[in-house]
Amino acid sequence: MGDHESYHNGTGHAFLEWYRDKLITHGARITEAARDVFGDNMRLACKVSGIHWFRGHDSHAAEATAGYVGDYLNMCAAMMARTNTVLDFTCLEMQDSTQAWWALSRPQGLVAAAAAAARDNGIGFAGENALGCWGSEVAISQIET
Repeated sequence: MGDHESYHNGTGHAFLEWYRDKLITHGARITEAARDVFGDNMRLACKVSGIHWFRGHDSHAAEATAGYVGDYLNMCAAMMARTNTVLDFTCLEMQDSTQAWWALSRPQGLVAAAAAAARDNGIGFAGENALGCWGSEVAISQIET
């Protein structure tokens, strides 16, 4: 496989970084416009989807196809910090151990990385779950850590 065919370098890598940067730029425009409309006293949040499938594989294929490459969580949080916007993340209820082995899913590490990005950039961190989690303390324990 030549460099131009790899997601690690060459044109494949350049395309993925270009796509990510376009998403970050779009997010900045939207959050800046929202801040202009709602003012400084309104609490704003920006949702970032927790794409955890294939996170256990070197390619991070599911994240990459969504434009989530490199240090995208920190880049998103830094963008949100410019407008004092809360990072609203998904998959807080999920555990690595309950995911199908073949999906190479790592939601717990992903949530921890998102929370760290918010903390490191001085913004709030909020979350939600897409699945029912009654009787499970996973979401609460992930928020508390």
